[in-house]
Amino acid sequence: MENQIRKTITTVGGLTICTLLGVALRFWIRDWANFVTPDGNTGNIVFGLIYVQVLGCLIMGFLVYSKPKFVEISESYYIGLTVGFCGSLTTFSSWQTDISLVIFGFGEINASLTGVQKVSKKLIQRVI
Repeated sequence: MENQIRKTITTVGGLTICTLLGVALRFWIRDWANFVTPDGNTGNIVFGLIYVQVLGCLIMGFLVYSKPKFVEISESYYIGLTVGFCGSLTTFSSWQTDISLVIFGFGEINASLTGVQKVSKKLIQRVI
């Protein structure tokens, strides 16, 4: 029983730490990938997310390929890296936030997306 509790605490702790690291890396990459459009607006809706998704998929592919070696070391670390780190790194919550900003017009928006914003608003008005 004590062994199971220790394993659970190790798994949850590793999952928590890896999740925080994945989120921090995702935000850092999004900030690093900012670009300035010719009219002076900043944006990273597409480019920041592409880098994050590619990196997360590469890391996940490596971890899945190397699973037997990682599980030998510690199954808790493997869970933390795959579910926690890669899961929080490749999450679509940032994409959903950016799309909401585009649709509803909050914050700085890339000038090339104003057409998407207008179309999205009209579609929402028709649905509602």
